[in-house]
Amino acid sequence: MRFKIMLTGMRLWLPAVLVVSIGLSGAVLASEVSVPCSVRMQFAEDAGKATARYVLTLQVKNTGVRPVVGVSVLMRDTANKVVGNTEADCQLQAAALRGGDTGGCVAAVQSVTSELLEKFGADAWASIVNTQLAELKQISQCDVLGFRYAERDS
Repeated sequence: MRFKIMLTGMRLWLPAVLVVSIGLSGAVLASEVSVPCSVRMQFAEDAGKATARYVLTLQVKNTGVRPVVGVSVLMRDTANKVVGNTEADCQLQAAALRGGDTGGCVAAVQSVTSELLEKFGADAWASIVNTQLAELKQISQCDVLGFRYAERDS
């Protein structure tokens, strides 16, 4: 059996087995998992300079058997509009999420260093930090698109 697919004016004949194995975009989208997520601000010191880091956090359930060390994420705002993407690290306390486990995943999505404080002054730096936090606080939902698995022991 063969399927005929139209792609921007081109005709492609693909064996049915190939179509099933590569998947169609609808099948890929159906495998997404949408979970609540949020961004919080953390102050840190980097090379002796104060830094405001904006950290995305979400909870992920590993429904497979292989240990998960990271997830690919689309971030959505309160209007459900995609506002960015990132890879979140799921190895909190150096442990991967084992099969069946649920755990936190984090990603630093932006940082503002104190170099701006030195260049523009305290008021401008505080304004930048607060404006970025207000914008990033709009992130409320994350679509988990895929998983990064731990390497197997040799």
